[in-house]
Amino acid sequence: MVVWYEASKEVINIAQDLVEKYHQSLKDARIGFVFRSEAQYSGGMMVLGQASKVSDKLKPVLELDFLIWIAED
Repeated sequence: MVVWYEASKEVINIAQDLVEKYHQSLKDARIGFVFRSEAQYSGGMMVLGQASKVSDKLKPVLELDFLIWIAED
């Protein structure tokens, strides 16, 4: 069973550093990070993470522009 939880502060700090250094256009974006307890598989390939744009319908609830999940394993 997959369990989702908030990413560690260390991961968030690394991501913020990467945005500042390589992705200035995302500097003002609200980006959320979550861990997934295990990687998923798609087409026989292991998927270790995924980024997605938060839909307009969910923005009022999540207050995020993007959500990135990372497999903890």
